[in-house]
Amino acid sequence: MSTSAKKRSLPSTCRSDGISASCSNSKAPPKRAPPKKALKTTPQTPPPEVPDLEDCHVMNGQYKSREPKFTLEEAPLLHSALLSWYDREHRVLPWRRNSHSKVAACSEHLKTWAPLELPEQDFAYRVWVSEVMCQQTQVATVVGFYDRWMQRWPTVADLASAEQEEVNEVWAGLGYYRRAKFLLLGAKHVMSSLGGIFPSDVPALLKVPGVGAYTAGAVASIAFNRLAPLVDGNVVRVLSRLRTLEGDPSTSQAAKTHWALAEQLVHPCRPGDFNQALMELGARVCTPRNPDCRVCPAKDDCWALRRVTQHPVGVNTPPPTVTDYPGAKLKAPPREERVAVCVVEVQGPESGPAVLLVRRPDKGLLAGLWEYPSVIVENTSEREAEEVAMNAYLASLGLEINHGSTKRGSKTALKVLERKVVGETVHVFSHIRQTMKVEKLVLSGDVASTCVEVNVKGAEEEQPPKRSPKKASKASRPLKIDSHDIENDLDHSMNGSASVGLTNDHSLSPGVDIKW
Repeated sequence: MSTSAKKRSLPSTCRSDGISASCSNSKAPPKRAPPKKALKTTPQTPPPEVPDLEDCHVMNGQYKSREPKFTLEEAPLLHSALLSWYDREHRVLPWRRNSHSKVAACSEHLKTWAPLELPEQDFAYRVWVSEVMCQQTQVATVVGFYDRWMQRWPTVADLASAEQEEVNEVWAGLGYYRRAKFLLLGAKHVMSSLGGIFPSDVPALLKVPGVGAYTAGAVASIAFNRLAPLVDGNVVRVLSRLRTLEGDPSTSQAAKTHWALAEQLVHPCRPGDFNQALMELGARVCTPRNPDCRVCPAKDDCWALRRVTQHPVGVNTPPPTVTDYPGAKLKAPPREERVAVCVVEVQGPESGPAVLLVRRPDKGLLAGLWEYPSVIVENTSEREAEEVAMNAYLASLGLEINHGSTKRGSKTALKVLERKVVGETVHVFSHIRQTMKVEKLVLSGDVASTCVEVNVKGAEEEQPPKRSPKKASKASRPLKIDSHDIENDLDHSMNGSASVGLTNDHSLSPGVDIKW
């Protein structure tokens, strides 16, 4: 521990072991793994002007961290520093309770958002929903969606009675629709299997569909004040800098290290607040590219910052920076796919124009959502190949293209009024980069005659469906007609961002009418 750290005193409400006398969790401190024997190295003598490098050693001209851990003396000091900062600086968010808050704006919001008198089970539901929404999505974006969600389904019982398409409709715009699916499955599980009672401990929470280690730790610690750690991207970054953790943070070994460190830091009295303080620190101060180390409440305990300020003079290596940690993730480039998309508009004799939408399989990319007929084609820019693939796919849906007319079986003929290429756009997923060639097909005939049950090939997990007509009998999906202004739809899609394209929230609406 550095000289400055030794001079800091423990908070007056905690004993030397970091446990408050009034703490409900004071039966025993968090379990910590026994220290491992440090690797033998040959330390170099630091320059005289460097007073303290006891947390680091030098090997081959570079600093290497000793065993990453927080001692029984260090943890309480971090607790005091981070909680004091959090109580003073935290953001006011609708799903938070901040009983120790020194933020003036918080008191008025506590009455309408997450009041202290809110029943524990209702608060647990709010924490659960907010934590799922905040995964892969920025907090500022989530707030509006969370408010609309709570107005629609204020309790877990209300959510359990909803249909998936209702949930998808409210979720539209947040992306990663699997999260919405598992929220609904989780709510149904709580109501049907747990009597409407949210579990309060991590092992039981992990049995709820869609709840992983992070969400379980968040709900247990924040809603029920259980001694449970959590690790998300912000916590990974903070811990990596506090203890100079190198390498790819997404490996299984790195994950074990981060969870072990988080467990060592669980606050015995305010585990939920401290977990939120760690995440808040990573989101607002210890940011990926421009950390503000001057105002960081943990700067006295940060090994990465210590490396920067105590870097030896004359060492023939580039000077270290705090942003060296964590290391870069080793990520494979997204695979390239070419997709033919056909916007099929049917002009009925009495009704207005309608657009054909197909629901995707229940598993895989964008599972269960509605889209324009689309099919993956070989990486070719030839128009003929794309049209042949689309014709075959439409035939598998019951619409056969044949020399200027479209037939569905022998009952109805739909005349082709127009067929043209609209343009090309790109949609980038985390693991797929899709280039979409979009065409518009205008037909005339009876709209009702196209509302049939069709067969769509199922897809493997996280893979888009390759709906080949030769293998089109594995899973049955409904075909749906939705009425809206197709020209405005296409203009909006093609003129938008290249990363949005035609599979934005409008064209993927779960089977509801869309008006532009």
